Amino acid sequence: PYPSLFSFKCTDKNLKQMQGLSLPSVAATLKVNGCKFEESGPLLITHWGLSGPVVLKLSAWAARELAACKYSGVLHLDMCAEKSYEEVEG
Repeated sequence: PYPSLFSFKCTDKNLKQMQGLSLPSVAATLKVNGCKFEESGPLLITHWGLSGPVVLKLSAWAARELAACKYSGVLHLDMCAEKSYEEVEG
């Protein structure tokens, strides 16, 4: 068995400035060990990383691969997933 349903610790300095921010709809892609996992949903930026339903789902689906990689991977977030390019630029 592998632990799942956990938050992601992130060291990105830009996230530190956004702690406490909650986003209602984010598209997330996690790449681990050559595998790709995709989820969407609410995201919470905490004082030490990322949490919320989208992260918890990813941690559950990728639990084995994350354990094999010592819990390291690449996470891509689309924080404007429900908006068109024109809406974001405008």
